[in-house]
Amino acid sequence: KEQIMQKTGGFYQALSHRISSQKTLPDFSVSIGIAYKNSYTDFSNLYKDADTALYQAKQQGKNCSVFYDEKD
Repeated sequence: KEQIMQKTGGFYQALSHRISSQKTLPDFSVSIGIAYKNSYTDFSNLYKDADTALYQAKQQGKNCSVFYDEKD
């Protein structure tokens, strides 16, 4: 999990730097939902869990990442 969170942090930094250099673009934010476990057998379950995590990230605020928690 730590490595994934470091990558998403780097993604936010790179994206904000690139966007801040473009004065004509509007402000925006990025939310990332992450689902990862070895037991996924099909894409639809992976997608459903990532989507759940994405909406949790959106509820927490701007520019954040959330891992899907099986307890949800």
